[in-house]
Amino acid sequence: MKKLAAAVLLVALGSACGAKSGLFGGGGSGLDAGALRPNIDASFPSGDGASGGGGTGGILNSDGSVSECRRLEAPAELAPLDVFFMLDTSGSMEGLTGAGTSKWQAVGDALARFFGDPESRGVGVAMSFFPVLVDGVPELCADDSACGMPGACRKFGVCFPSGIELCDTDADCANTGDPDDRCEPIGRCENDRSSPCFVSMPVGPCANSACLSLGLCLNQGSCAAGDYSTPSVSLGPLPAVQPALTSALSARTLTGPTPTLPAMTGAITAARSWATANPSHKVIVVLATDGLPTVCGSAAFTLDSIQQAVGEVSDAASAGVVDGIQTFVIGVFASEDISTPQQNLDRIAIGGGTGNAFVVSTGGPVADEFLEALVAVRRQANSCEFSIPDVGEPIDFDDLVVTITAPGDLTRRVDRVGGVSTCDPRLGGYYFDAPPTPTRDPGRVILCPATCDRFGSSRERPVELFVECQ
Repeated sequence: MKKLAAAVLLVALGSACGAKSGLFGGGGSGLDAGALRPNIDASFPSGDGASGGGGTGGILNSDGSVSECRRLEAPAELAPLDVFFMLDTSGSMEGLTGAGTSKWQAVGDALARFFGDPESRGVGVAMSFFPVLVDGVPELCADDSACGMPGACRKFGVCFPSGIELCDTDADCANTGDPDDRCEPIGRCENDRSSPCFVSMPVGPCANSACLSLGLCLNQGSCAAGDYSTPSVSLGPLPAVQPALTSALSARTLTGPTPTLPAMTGAITAARSWATANPSHKVIVVLATDGLPTVCGSAAFTLDSIQQAVGEVSDAASAGVVDGIQTFVIGVFASEDISTPQQNLDRIAIGGGTGNAFVVSTGGPVADEFLEALVAVRRQANSCEFSIPDVGEPIDFDDLVVTITAPGDLTRRVDRVGGVSTCDPRLGGYYFDAPPTPTRDPGRVILCPATCDRFGSSRERPVELFVECQ
């Protein structure tokens, strides 16, 4: 079959076409002459200035020559963004913020505003929750018989007065740095089972009520990744899917532990399946949580095991990156506790290919800051990925050339690299979402971080396809 020779994707930043992506918050292009290809920058006309119009454009080649290329009718566009939310609805989400509302209410408010934001229009959204509860297993237990499984009722303590480490015995508190630390068993108030208390202390948060020696049923939340691989709300575009999302948020009950590993694995599975069927889409996972893993995998309510469990969740997120699925992490924690969660959630976000996690303090305006994190995710996730349009004929991807036309018609050629791991930290480049094969064409062109950082913040960036370069 005939191939389109030397096809050219033109990423025109601020060109005469003036198309808007609708996903970005503006900002300058940060142009630096010579930053990408110091020896081959020049000003050239970028065609007739009409979107999808069949004009010609001058492309500067590495040898200094200029190729004239014909624009096709099918322009490339920013890749559609699809988001798979995995939301923590464990019992701790009932905890209060500084404003007096629960963490869950604040998160729900932020999500509702994000879904209704005009800038989110067209974004695809699916929603899942964790934990998935096992029928007949309660949250609290006095002994294993309440959980229906040997060893399932887990009682634990905290090193007091430092409060920085979970424990079973006083020996577990020997290295906390506070010589007065001892292991105090944690229970729940008889008149308010949601309030933790110290079993051995006659005075505490329970007022005139007793502090009962109660633990948690570790088997209340499912550890089967398959239970988390089908979203509670199937993916659909905003705003059409917003009523279903709002209904699911309001109906959700907050209870149970934090089985982050199977939740992450299930979310990656769902996102991967959708991305495989929709290769031109940018598909991401957003994990929102107020706690570290407490069950499943290596998690067992001890500091060492939680750190190991975080590593397992990070590995699950990394498995998604192999297939182009990035994971963004948003945490909600008390201000005095943020340091350790930040470090651990960063590990998950780094595994998911997105750098540092967003951590919101309960002492501040949680809903506003959570919304800011969502907007940042939306902008970061889809600022520099472009769908390769179907032009009706096969494209010779080995000859694909990407150029960037900056404001003022400064045209720059961007070199192709093998993948994000081979992106030059200074010169940048571009790569495909998947290498071209005889049976599968790439779906997207992705700019390397250095190129994206320099040119990725502009709102006006039409993408045009050129062929028949001479």
